[in-house]
Amino acid sequence: AVVSTQSTGVKPFMKKLMPFVAYVKEQVAVKGVSVLESHLSFSERDVFLQNKEYILRSLDLDDIQLVESASHPDQKLVADVCPGKPMCKFEKRSLNPDTPSKMTRVVNIQPCTPHFSLDVPVFDTDTVEDVIARMKRTDRKLKTKQVTLYRYVDSAKGPRQMLAFDQPMMWNKRQLDLDSTVEYEEAGLKVGGKPLGDTICYTVS
Repeated sequence: AVVSTQSTGVKPFMKKLMPFVAYVKEQVAVKGVSVLESHLSFSERDVFLQNKEYILRSLDLDDIQLVESASHPDQKLVADVCPGKPMCKFEKRSLNPDTPSKMTRVVNIQPCTPHFSLDVPVFDTDTVEDVIARMKRTDRKLKTKQVTLYRYVDSAKGPRQMLAFDQPMMWNKRQLDLDSTVEYEEAGLKVGGKPLGDTICYTVS
């Protein structure tokens, strides 16, 4: 198909046309005519999702959200996105009074371990798995470990009780399922309708 450079739809892209043509010619010379395909032979979304945890750890990110360029609200920002050339946009999410989140103390209840207490931001709609991933990015010693989170049955009294050296699970701690979602309310964080309080605990294996 031949498109006139005088066409109204083409004029806005003329500045980018020749550099694009030069780039495509170079890629054809190196990789062959397959670079002219309008679709990739693999799913970029699947590749990102399969390597999500590695990317989060390597770049020290809190989360990754994948958005199709066609549905992105800022089309100028994604104008250069094409198959094989995704665009990354980084945003900082901080704790502030207007953000539904809370800094939570996470305490290791196992005696004689190199794992101690952490202060971890917990956001509304986080899953327990998200919180654990954030802990691992905060404390590198947890990176390859199996971490299990627990809540106190009594979120106010539980953290104030003395830890029994030979019975760390005393005081009625309850394990939190990985897929459970954290809910933010003015009274504090909850999981499954049960309050977490300011302190939760964890074990490492």
